[in-house]
Amino acid sequence: MDVTDDLIAACRSEDREAIHKLYKYCHGHLIGIGMRYLKNRNDAVSAYHKSFMKMLNGLDSYSEQQNFIAWAKRIMVNTCIDVFRKDSKHTEREYPFDPSDYFYKNASVDWNLAEMNMRTDDILEMVQSLPEKSKLVFNLFVFEDLKHQEIADLLDMSEGTSKWHLSKARKLLQQKILLTLEQENTKINVS
Repeated sequence: MDVTDDLIAACRSEDREAIHKLYKYCHGHLIGIGMRYLKNRNDAVSAYHKSFMKMLNGLDSYSEQQNFIAWAKRIMVNTCIDVFRKDSKHTEREYPFDPSDYFYKNASVDWNLAEMNMRTDDILEMVQSLPEKSKLVFNLFVFEDLKHQEIADLLDMSEGTSKWHLSKARKLLQQKILLTLEQENTKINVS
């Protein structure tokens, strides 16, 4: 199913069946975004519901010349950022230096080997385990292709802080991938 002008027109006129079709169509495209940005599936579903309501309320601003999914994804990303900002319980702790960092300092990752041995769910789980701000910066930089100044403006931080969070996220992901590959090699060698 594609989002057609007729479907959008029916949704604008509050046709419940059309709204349901649009909801089901967008769900598959947008839940993954929520899973990348937020802590768990429940938060992602909640953000999707908020995003879908924003989409329905904003259909008058949508132009048929736009790519609907790109428009909807932008709304979902912005909703995830709003959820992150409003999370008043959110406190990120920075932990002191971990000596195990030395083990990984000069190690290089064979990304092809990582891709062959790791499932998408494993990588998503690794991204979700990143500290919240670093995860948010990583997702905005990698998946939304935003520049550091744009991220800094969006998250009310300096450009240098945005770069630091991206660097931290990359290092942590590299460590997690190396550790996972090392564990996989140990299992293979033991068997």
